[in-house]
Amino acid sequence: MRDPFRIFPIIVNIAIQLICQKGVYSKMLAGTIIKTLKFPVTHYGIYIGNGQVIDNSPKRGAVGVTTISDFKRDGVCEIVNAPPSTQEGSRRCGLAHQRIGKPYHLLQQNCEHFVTEIMTGTAKSTQVAIAATIGIAAFTLSKGDLPQKMATSALAASGVLLLMSAISPTQSLKKV
Repeated sequence: MRDPFRIFPIIVNIAIQLICQKGVYSKMLAGTIIKTLKFPVTHYGIYIGNGQVIDNSPKRGAVGVTTISDFKRDGVCEIVNAPPSTQEGSRRCGLAHQRIGKPYHLLQQNCEHFVTEIMTGTAKSTQVAIAATIGIAAFTLSKGDLPQKMATSALAASGVLLLMSAISPTQSLKKV
């Protein structure tokens, strides 16, 4: 007889996939900010309805439209912030559409900058800010010549990104 605890994660994963295929995403309001883990960072986008997301992807090199399946890959999406009204959702979608084609830049215009700018009017990335702070501190505190200091600070910043993959800059409302 098989150990039920051994197959439990497999059953849960299948159930999640089936629920997602049955239209859970259709219940999300257009303009909902969503995220997914793209190791070692968290990736953000705006759900615009009909199974589509606008995000700023380094792979694409610019803001663009993708399917929710491609956005989440093999992961799970989480709702970060649902619009309080359909009017706010429409406003967010309109702003997101206006930014299609805007180039990606890791430090100044990444996916987190993109969604915070849509939500608040100010582009911010907690992930970049924390990684940069740790990298600068490591550079300042490390010993050795310039190449050693640079390697130490890069390693520290990478470690922070790994740790941050489990931390969200905004409160998660619901997993879907």
